[in-house]
Amino acid sequence: VNLAGGGRNRTRGAAEESRSDFVKRQHKEREARERKRIRDKAATTIQAVYRSHRCLLTFQEELRKVFDKRSADISKVGALLPVDKKAKFVHLALVSLMRLFAFFFAPKLDGARFAALKDLLVFSAQQPLASNIFEAAIADADAKRLGF
Repeated sequence: VNLAGGGRNRTRGAAEESRSDFVKRQHKEREARERKRIRDKAATTIQAVYRSHRCLLTFQEELRKVFDKRSADISKVGALLPVDKKAKFVHLALVSLMRLFAFFFAPKLDGARFAALKDLLVFSAQQPLASNIFEAAIADADAKRLGF
């Protein structure tokens, strides 16, 4: 027994209207969930890029400290050695120092480091063949080219 009056047709109309409202609400909720997924994905991407950049900067600072320490050690030891022994010492240390430098070089931050490395390269280039960094590089390239 329906005490509300109006009969069965009235409830059916209300049910159909609420069904369309339900569909609209579901559609809006679906769109809201999709927007939230997109925002979350974007936020995660931004955070990942930021964190990796910060990690890279921290790593580069650590490499700069190592470079500065090695460069200072080379200067100290080089000042104590005669020229021929200093040339050999610089020749042996130069390749690892250049590799290290290549991983962190930034022109605005590393001008003095670049100058110090350049000075070591020029010093090595002025030495006899056995202690000359460029002659060693040319010999390595020739050996690779000839298949040795």
